[in-house]
Amino acid sequence: MIRPRSVRAGCAWAAVAVILTGCSSADSDDPAPEAASPPAAGATAGASKDAGATAGASKDAGATAGASKDAGATDGSTGAVAPASPTASPGLPQLGAHGDQSDVLARLPGKDTGCVAVGAERDVRSGSFAAGPFDTASSEAGSGSVRLYFIPRHAGRMPGVRVTGRNLATGETFARRQRTVADAGRFQLYDLQVPAARGSWEITAVAGRDRGCWSVDLG
Repeated sequence: MIRPRSVRAGCAWAAVAVILTGCSSADSDDPAPEAASPPAAGATAGASKDAGATAGASKDAGATAGASKDAGATDGSTGAVAPASPTASPGLPQLGAHGDQSDVLARLPGKDTGCVAVGAERDVRSGSFAAGPFDTASSEAGSGSVRLYFIPRHAGRMPGVRVTGRNLATGETFARRQRTVADAGRFQLYDLQVPAARGSWEITAVAGRDRGCWSVDLG
């Protein structure tokens, strides 16, 4: 899970770990499965051939899924979430000078201005913040509170974050402040609980010069 600054976040909370450190379920603390008995000598060649075919099919399926997602994304002019920036560097995100986390934000769908409609996305960039996991928050709506993380672009100085929310139907509001900083590898973020009443919410985050706004349907 995401822990205070003094402790590494590790890979327990996949929503942040996958984005920032490249961790996956293979890096979890779950016990390793028992080793299988070695195959018979005559079956080895056939199994290798089948494994190669399976890997190729998986790669093609992944490419198809990526193409479909890109085709469905539109720019901010339609109100939909724009795709991740093509300027993001390959491989894992890189930390810039003076704690600049722009490379993290560039890898996520979103917009630089206005309040971003999250839709079905999990992690979304808005202005100079990234936030999520919105799909989990939506599924847990009505449980009292949900956990969200907020990654600012500028992490050289982490002054604390103020998160506010407004229910667009009822007018209900909330405000939360968080000064504790969490980390995932070299990257820094805020991690806090917010109310989780069902409905359409406008959620904003402000931390120093970083700001973001998300329009989220919970439940």
